[in-house]
Amino acid sequence: MSDPYDPISRSNAARFSTVAMIGVLGLLATLSPLSAQFVFLGGGATFPVGDYGDLADTGFLLAGGGGHPLGESGFVIGAEGFYGQNNHSDIEGDKTSPYGVMGMLQYDFAGPDARSSPYVLGEVGILWRKFSSDQFEESTDSGLGFGGAAGYHFPLGSVGGWLEGRVMHARIDEENTTFVGLITTRISVPLGR
Repeated sequence: MSDPYDPISRSNAARFSTVAMIGVLGLLATLSPLSAQFVFLGGGATFPVGDYGDLADTGFLLAGGGGHPLGESGFVIGAEGFYGQNNHSDIEGDKTSPYGVMGMLQYDFAGPDARSSPYVLGEVGILWRKFSSDQFEESTDSGLGFGGAAGYHFPLGSVGGWLEGRVMHARIDEENTTFVGLITTRISVPLGR
């Protein structure tokens, strides 16, 4: 059995996660009319907390992915990839970059046909944590990541706007990597319209 902390194993995990996310999005594409599906891009500020907050400053997170409503239930299933960066507060030139892929399940309180709605979502996947430095050796470690968010989506011309607060967490090398995105914005584009 391979060592999960071996760089080759992490590389294979990254490939598998990417293929799995593309596979999920491909499956979603076959389950409903194209007009019900959407893709999104977004970003915002991140605020490290706990163990991560002891060494990292406020940073940013960029995310992109897609989603698919599950019938008339108000549930949306999807996937996203993300990349972030937080500079360290104690040593200039040191930074940590969390990135990963997540599958997500969202619930729209106003239902699938509403143009605006409050929502909540949960997600799970793999989170990598890359440490970069001007003085020390770089390293990358990974762990199971999960998160949650609450927000509101609304029409913005022919696209959709989203405002949300979120928290993401992973336990990596016996340390908690947790950050909160208090101001996250997304633009979603419906497909087939």
